[in-house]
Amino acid sequence: MDIKMIKKLGEIMNSEGLKVLELSDGSFSVKIERDIGISILPPEKLEALGQTRTSMPQRILLPRMKRVSVQRDPKPKQVEGPKVFEIRSPLIGKFFAKPSDNANPYVIIGKRVRTGDVLCMIEVGKEISEITSEIDGEITEVLVKHNDTLAFDQIMFKIKEI
Repeated sequence: MDIKMIKKLGEIMNSEGLKVLELSDGSFSVKIERDIGISILPPEKLEALGQTRTSMPQRILLPRMKRVSVQRDPKPKQVEGPKVFEIRSPLIGKFFAKPSDNANPYVIIGKRVRTGDVLCMIEVGKEISEITSEIDGEITEVLVKHNDTLAFDQIMFKIKEI
């Protein structure tokens, strides 16, 4: 699955007013969620709801994407001995190691993380997605820098499971 497909899924979510979209195809699955908010409805759907173009704003801004989970296997790929896993980029985009330029990074080498902890953020277009840990472990390597551009499936971190 490439970024064009993920963007197309986002467009489908917008056009249908969906909050969550989850697809699975064999060993690959994707789940896209967005914050609850106002969706853009095409004019024909507004008219079907009894709204007209004059009674509604011409353009309604969408909320930012809340979380994207892309998973190929139940756990990240195991490498380097018995319990070290690669965390790969599920998206093509800009890598953010910290929430702002003046803040501390989400993770550093040696930091322990738990399932669900934010590892980084990735910006695609103007949508920012949190990437969270799927395992409990310790960061052994950080392979990208703040503001780097990521390729799809690029290794970002290595985590030793604990």
